[in-house]
Amino acid sequence: MHKLVKVNEGYVLLDEESNEIGQTFGKFKGKKLSLKNCQAIENDYDLDELAVDSSKKVGYGYEPIAMEFFKRGFMSAMELREGKKYSEEDVLKELNKLMAVPSSTLDTLTDDNDMVTMKWFNQSPQPKEWSVEVETIQYGIGNDENGRPVFDTRYVLDSDGCLILKRI
Repeated sequence: MHKLVKVNEGYVLLDEESNEIGQTFGKFKGKKLSLKNCQAIENDYDLDELAVDSSKKVGYGYEPIAMEFFKRGFMSAMELREGKKYSEEDVLKELNKLMAVPSSTLDTLTDDNDMVTMKWFNQSPQPKEWSVEVETIQYGIGNDENGRPVFDTRYVLDSDGCLILKRI
């Protein structure tokens, strides 16, 4: 099992011993990773698959223009959504405004008149690591001394020469 890790520059793929196998950025020390493939793993969806599914539902089939419009609209919506995140500080400001509300209303949050703090809420940070498998293929390299076939494993690459990753 491998681990895909999101870093500031992009994504890094690590093996079981935490050795770097590949990345999406810079001069490639190892194998290239597809940014699109890594984003699909992070988001738990593939934009191309969403476009195909959406086109089928509205009866457009696989018309490239319909697929392109869907992708552009979806990416615009994701960009708008990304700007709507709230920091812990924003949430605390809003919760502390509730202190002006009668205490009976606040009983569900706190049983005293202390400032409301995040200790009452579970924070769930976005994951930065995902378990993935790398698509491989086995091929014969000859026979052993007893005449049995010997196989080796090789990574399968996409049309751009990038490793193909699948979320586990």
